Amino acid sequence: MRRSICVWLGFVVVFVLTMFPPWMRVWKLGVNGGTHQVKLWHAPEWYAPVQKTSYSYPAIDYRAMLVEIATGECFVLALYLTWGRTRKEG
Repeated sequence: MRRSICVWLGFVVVFVLTMFPPWMRVWKLGVNGGTHQVKLWHAPEWYAPVQKTSYSYPAIDYRAMLVEIATGECFVLALYLTWGRTRKEG
């Protein structure tokens, strides 16, 4: 029972963090092609938190999302290793 709770908790962590990723706003800087990124908040994947304009656009911060998923899964793994293991009887 504990084992399945840990597995489902791991699935929920990945699902929530992929459906509500961290967003950033990317500003275009001049004609040389440079950009400036400003971190925003978590928002649903289907609804960007800011509108696209001629000089800026929203983008998903994949680096931050992967770090958050890895951190969440480490907590779930620690929970599994301490609480979810089945003990051998005998």
